Amino acid sequence: MKHNFSLLCAATCMLSFFAMNDAQALKVHTIGDSTMANYEEGTTDKRGWGQMLNQFFMGDIVVNNRAKSGSSSKSFYNEAPYWTTVKQQIAAGDYVFIQFAHNDEKNDGVDGDELQAQYPDSVIADTRGTSPFGTYKEYLRKYIDETRELNATPVLVTPIVRKYFGSDGKITQKGRHNLSTDGSHDLDYVLAMKEVADEKGVLLIDHTEMTAQLVEEYGVDEATAQLYCADDNTHTSATGAMLFARLVAQDMVRQNILAEYVNAEASIIVNPSTVDFGRGYPNAVKTYECTVMGMDLVPAEGNITISATEPFTVSADGVAFQSSIDIPYTDGALALTRFIVRCVGSEAGIITGELTVTNGNVGNTIPMTMEVVDLTDGEPFSVFWELTKTSDYVVEGPVTPVDESWSKMYAKSYASPGSDAVWPEESGIEVGYKTQRNCIEGDTWPAGEIDAVSDRYIQFGVTANPGSEMTVDTIGIYIGGSGGSGMIWRVEYSVEENFANQVVISENLKNAKNTMYAIEAMPMVKVSAGQTLLLRVYPWYNGEANGKTICLSNLYIGGVVSSSGAVNAPRQENNLRYEGTTLRGEAGVAMMVYNLAGACVAYGVGDLDLHALPQGVYVARSGENTLKIVR
Repeated sequence: MKHNFSLLCAATCMLSFFAMNDAQALKVHTIGDSTMANYEEGTTDKRGWGQMLNQFFMGDIVVNNRAKSGSSSKSFYNEAPYWTTVKQQIAAGDYVFIQFAHNDEKNDGVDGDELQAQYPDSVIADTRGTSPFGTYKEYLRKYIDETRELNATPVLVTPIVRKYFGSDGKITQKGRHNLSTDGSHDLDYVLAMKEVADEKGVLLIDHTEMTAQLVEEYGVDEATAQLYCADDNTHTSATGAMLFARLVAQDMVRQNILAEYVNAEASIIVNPSTVDFGRGYPNAVKTYECTVMGMDLVPAEGNITISATEPFTVSADGVAFQSSIDIPYTDGALALTRFIVRCVGSEAGIITGELTVTNGNVGNTIPMTMEVVDLTDGEPFSVFWELTKTSDYVVEGPVTPVDESWSKMYAKSYASPGSDAVWPEESGIEVGYKTQRNCIEGDTWPAGEIDAVSDRYIQFGVTANPGSEMTVDTIGIYIGGSGGSGMIWRVEYSVEENFANQVVISENLKNAKNTMYAIEAMPMVKVSAGQTLLLRVYPWYNGEANGKTICLSNLYIGGVVSSSGAVNAPRQENNLRYEGTTLRGEAGVAMMVYNLAGACVAYGVGDLDLHALPQGVYVARSGENTLKIVR
C-alpha cells in the first residue's frame, strides 16, 4: 500500500510504519463540532460534512468521524469521552482532521474559564469558549503535538462559514469567524488557526474560504433552501454537508493529501457508505433511510436504478418495497433524494447483502448487514421512572438501574408543565398530571446557544448484572418545555465508558410551550455483563431566559436478559402471546395493556383485539406474566 507523505515534516520517522498499516485500513479521524458530526436518519434534518466525507474516498481507507455536537477545542480535549478515546483509536500512519471554532466563540472571544475566575460569585453557564490567540491556539497545538506523538498526521481544517450575509451579498466577517467589530482581526479564529499551521508546519485546508465562495454563489435564498437547515444559519442539510465535504476532497487533491485515495468528482453519492441495521428479532421489520445525489451525470438524462439483494428490499415512498426502483434525473443531476431500505430476517444469524446504485454508466455498491437474534428464552426486564413525585424507579427483571443524576442541572419541582398542558392523545394523560421539572444551575439559560452543551445533561441508566447479557430494545419517555416555546433538547444513549460513541434517538428543535412530546426508540442494543447503558437528555434554550424548565415524565427502558446467570428464580412459563393484532392469554384470567405513560389502554378476559391501538410500544400484563408489544 502506498501512502503520500510528501508534505509531512515527520516523513522520515513515518516510513518505518508502512508495513504496519499494510495489514489494516488507513484511517482518517475527524474531530470537531456539530457542523462536522454524525446524525441519525429520522431524528433531524442536520448532517455534518464529516459524516459525508467517506463518500469521496476509494480503496482501503476508513473515515472515523468523532466530531461531537456542542464541542469547542477546549471541551473536546478536556471531557473524558472525546479526545482521550479518539487517541486510543489512532494508529501510526493515520490522519487526524481538526476543525473547531463555532463553540470556541462563546462569550464573544473571551475564555470561559477566565470569565468564571473574573466573576467567582456568578454561575457562568457556558465555559466552553476560548480566546482565539490564547487558549484556542493552545488547544490546537495540543491536538497537533499529541497526534504526532502517535506517529499520525494532523491536518487543520478551518471552520465552515455561518450563513450570515451582508448587504453586499457576501458572508460577513462574523460569518467567517472573525468576531472583531472594529475592522481588526483581534478576534479572528480562522487567522489564529492559520498562524498555528505556519508555526507548527501543519497541513491546512481553508474550508472557511471555500464554503464562503460556494454559499455566496448560491445567494441567501438558495443557500437557505438547499444548503442549510431550516431556521438555522450554522448547521447544514444533507445537500449542504455533501457539497461541503466535496470541497474538502477537492482541496485534498489540490494539496496532494492522500490524493491517491480521493475521488473528488464522484458523480453518484450515496449516504451512508455502509448500511448496518444493527440487531433485530426474527421476522421483525427493520428499515433504514438512505439518500442519493447525482452530479455531472452522463448521459444527461436517464434513471438511477437502486437494487438490493435478498432479503433486502427498497422503496421510494416507504410503502411499496421491491427488489429495485428507478429514480429519473435530468440535466445531468439528481437533487438529494431519500429512499428506504428494508430487511426482514427469519432466522437467527448474520444477514449480508448489497445495495447497488447506478445510472448504467457509473455507480456505487453499498454493503448491508443485519444481525438477527432469537431471545425467546431470555428473561424480560423493565425499569420505569414515573417522575411525578421523586426520581425513584420500579424495576422488573434481573438488571440494576442507575439512579438519576444531573450535570449543571437540578430537579426544581414536580408539577404539571402548565395549567394548559398538552399531552399526546394516545398517552391517556389528562391536564394536571405532574412531571419532573428540571432547570439549569443558576436558573438562567444563556443567550446564543445553538447546540447542546456537552457537560449539561440529565442522566439515567441500566446495568447488566454479572453473568448476564442484556439487550435493550425499547426506550420511551415524554419530554416538554414549561413556560416558553424555546426549550430544545437532544436525547442520546451510549454503552461505552465515559459516554463515548453516543447514539442520538431524538432531537426536538421546535417545541410548543407546556406541550409534552412522546419519544420512542427500539435500538436493540447489546449490553454485556457489568456494562451500563446510559441515557442522557441534553437541553438548551433558543435565547436568554429565566426559570424555564424541561419536563420529564414516564421514562421506560426495557428489553431481555439472555443469560440465566443473573436470574435468581426459575423462569415461569409466559402465558401471554401476541399473534397478528390479537393478545391471547390464559383462559378466564384478566389481561391489561398499558402504554409507556402507564395508562391502561385495553382490558378484558379472553382474546383482546388491539388493531385499533396507535402504533407504538405497549406492555401487557396478566397475573404474574408480562409481555411487551410493539405495534
